[in-house]
Amino acid sequence: MKSILWAEKYRPRSLDEVVGHEEVVEKLKYLIKRGNLPHLFISGQPASGKTSLVLAMAEDLYGDFLEENLTIFNASDFFDLGKAYLEKEKKFLRFYDKKKTVISVFKEVVKKYAPMPPLNADFKIIFIDNAESLRYDAQQALRRMMERYSETCRFVFATSQPSKIILPIRSRCLNLSLKNVDKKKIERRLLEIAEREDLKFVDEGKTAMTYYLSDNLEIGIKVLQMASLKGREIDAEAIKESFEGFKSYLDIYLDDLFKKGSRKSSIFEDPKNIKSVVERITIEGGYRGDEILEKMWKRISEMDWDEKKRAKMILCLGETDYTTRKGKYEYIHIEDLFSKIFAVMDQ
Repeated sequence: MKSILWAEKYRPRSLDEVVGHEEVVEKLKYLIKRGNLPHLFISGQPASGKTSLVLAMAEDLYGDFLEENLTIFNASDFFDLGKAYLEKEKKFLRFYDKKKTVISVFKEVVKKYAPMPPLNADFKIIFIDNAESLRYDAQQALRRMMERYSETCRFVFATSQPSKIILPIRSRCLNLSLKNVDKKKIERRLLEIAEREDLKFVDEGKTAMTYYLSDNLEIGIKVLQMASLKGREIDAEAIKESFEGFKSYLDIYLDDLFKKGSRKSSIFEDPKNIKSVVERITIEGGYRGDEILEKMWKRISEMDWDEKKRAKMILCLGETDYTTRKGKYEYIHIEDLFSKIFAVMDQ
């Protein structure tokens, strides 16, 4: 029997099953009920549930006619991998020609799908995931298509980097932002999945699950499945080892920042690296300033530090929290924070 990924197995099949994001869910339900769903622009950090939310909404809209009315583009695959991806992807193969550019194929595909009449529905959906990978010329083409095909099609964009999308696209959409899901709700859902899969937590396994996995449901489900491969009894070590393979850029860099012992091998030893680190965390990783501060606070409060050193780091966090709320260009304040924390660690 083919193994099923739990992230897909336990993906919400309707908006009622979505964990968290209550305000966004209620807004979408209201729009669906009124039959007045506009183009959508959904933003949130990686693995925050953007894709699951859109698929759940589409299932509510189309039911048994989902495949006929939903077309999905992964912009990251389409534009970052380019022709290598198009050669292998069945649904785009008939549009592919080695002589054609990637952007010409993209335009052709959208122009083919967008005007097609929906089946047993008021409109179709073209869902563009990882929209931050859309090239500028593709975005310019889409702004015109969104107007031209609005009677038969709704465009839905999902991204962790909203600033990379041109304003004319964002202004044509209802903008929805996904915030962090309450940790208790994530923990409750993970425990439900563990019970369904006959998993038993032993030797602080449940405590480890809460510590490592309560920040992100999607990653939590993946880690839980990986830990289950070691046996049905899940201990703290199984959770910790499985989690290592799913660390975000932020977690990796915080490991380096807060490691004890020699600082000579740290990436933060050279101040020139701090700017690129913060860019990778915020731009590629999609983390906001408040999320970085929250992660840092968790590390500082839970690790075994000298109390004077801990107090200095907490003071740095407080100052940065204040400056990021009051001023612009929060990445500059975050860069300064990393520099200050490293200096404290080096004392």
